[in-house]
Amino acid sequence: MALAIWIEAMAVGAGIGGPAAQAAVAPVLNIPVIPWCEMDARSFAMGGAYVAVAQGVTATYWNPAGLASSPWLQVEAGVQPQLTGTNWQTLKGILDELRRDQPDPSQLPEQLDVQAAAAGGGGVALRTAGAAVWGWGNGAIKADKQAQTLSADSQYWLDAVAGAGMTVPLVLPGLGRVSAGAVVKHVTAGTGWMRQDPPHPGPGPGTVVVSRTTVQAQGSGNALDLGARIALSPRWVIGGAVKNVGLTLEGTSTTRLDTVTSVGGQPQTPGVNEQLQPFAQVVTPSWRVGLATEPGLPGLLLAADVDSQRRVHLGGEWALPGRLVSLRAGTVLSDQTRPEYRVGAGAKLGILAADVAASWQQGELGQVFVQTRLEF
Repeated sequence: MALAIWIEAMAVGAGIGGPAAQAAVAPVLNIPVIPWCEMDARSFAMGGAYVAVAQGVTATYWNPAGLASSPWLQVEAGVQPQLTGTNWQTLKGILDELRRDQPDPSQLPEQLDVQAAAAGGGGVALRTAGAAVWGWGNGAIKADKQAQTLSADSQYWLDAVAGAGMTVPLVLPGLGRVSAGAVVKHVTAGTGWMRQDPPHPGPGPGTVVVSRTTVQAQGSGNALDLGARIALSPRWVIGGAVKNVGLTLEGTSTTRLDTVTSVGGQPQTPGVNEQLQPFAQVVTPSWRVGLATEPGLPGLLLAADVDSQRRVHLGGEWALPGRLVSLRAGTVLSDQTRPEYRVGAGAKLGILAADVAASWQQGELGQVFVQTRLEF
């Protein structure tokens, strides 16, 4: 909002420099659904090959059946920040300047193109039950001082989950011991879109008009995540999970047009046209299946997943006894994008554990993940 106000002030001072521009046409919004997003550093470093691996707190997100083999008590939390287009120090300087009552345009860049994202969460697992909060969000801002334009987009998704897993007291011939689990979750999600046009002449001499269109959609709903895990042998495990069963996001959608008219450089009372209407979006469930194996080398774990978006996830981990130190690597393969490569490491000292991970694609560093947890 501060950036929009600043651009309006620039428009008033700059005068009229082009033909009249009409308010942007607002799109019909759907909340983006990303059912499988690595929320912890270990799964991230292993390329998301995790549906047959997850246990404890992370099982509330990846595969509820993994709760059946949780530690006695586990607490963990982590966050994965990402910023592109600028750096954190530059962005902080811009935000500090915009918070001033009279922002100095000379302290702001001629063009701004920033994209930021974050994912993560945490929770607690106790024996066969667990509860957690997981979420992700991203946004982008683009501004051009010379063209006097501004655009912004944002999305977020938040899962509050609670559930349990159980081991079926039956060894099925040819299959092995079976675990099953389910979590009930409340989902809150939203998306937004905003465009500000260049200033255009209004009625009367010395009149400048700036128009901004904003569309927002927010919704919430309840759903189930279901999972199964089969220990074929001490070395081989297969798993599968389905997310967002029965989920419908219901809420409101708001379309707003703000018009600021300036006469002789003096802003007039803004004109506001706002429409509010019900919003409903049915979310299609998604699935994921995976295989994990410990091939015989002490501490070595290999895993592979396939998801409903036709992506293949491959990952591995090598850990010292007691998981004092762990090294991880993985990749994500898709027929729509170039391969993404990931590496990570973990350390555990007593009840305290920490993990880090990073990714790169096309030779450029992508995301970085930092996480801590307690295990008893």
